[in-house]
Amino acid sequence: MRAIAAWLRCCWCVNYSVSGLTELLHRLGFSYKLTPPMPCEADPVRQATKNRP
Repeated sequence: MRAIAAWLRCCWCVNYSVSGLTELLHRLGFSYKLTPPMPCEADPVRQATKNRP
């Protein structure tokens, strides 16, 4: 949320608090979702086979 608030401040000169921005986005139909946990070490072999068409 802080990154979105900073972008709005920089590009549009509009200031929102984190809670105000959360409420605004909720009213606009957005919802907060946690990202799934990612392992800290990637498997290069699986990535290479996964990215093939």
